[in-house]
Amino acid sequence: MTGKDKQTLLDEQLLLSAAKSTLEHNIDQIDEQVQSRLAAARRQAIDAYSTKQSVPAKYSQWILPMGGLATVGAALLLTVTLWTMPTDQKVEPVAVLEDINLLTGSEDIDFYQELEFYEWLVVNEQAVS
Repeated sequence: MTGKDKQTLLDEQLLLSAAKSTLEHNIDQIDEQVQSRLAAARRQAIDAYSTKQSVPAKYSQWILPMGGLATVGAALLLTVTLWTMPTDQKVEPVAVLEDINLLTGSEDIDFYQELEFYEWLVVNEQAVS
């Protein structure tokens, strides 16, 4: 820790202690009615927070293991599928990229409805050439 970091930490501690002593001094200045209303509001906020947090807390012990189990299962399924796929049925990387281009492209939907025609046109142009 450098000297500047130590000084910053010391300054923060001094600020916190000054703020704490100021607030404690100001608490003594507040009348009992306001103090009781503040205490009631504090209890109400703590109760609302603990009630809101208690429902997910019951299930939180299961969320992480189930999420991990689902991730491992999906990875295992993908691995087994790719491993057992016959070599003649494997998808070419270029075909996957073409599908991605189709999904992310900005062309009008009419273009995709007539895609078979365009493919036929390309094949026939190659046959003529």
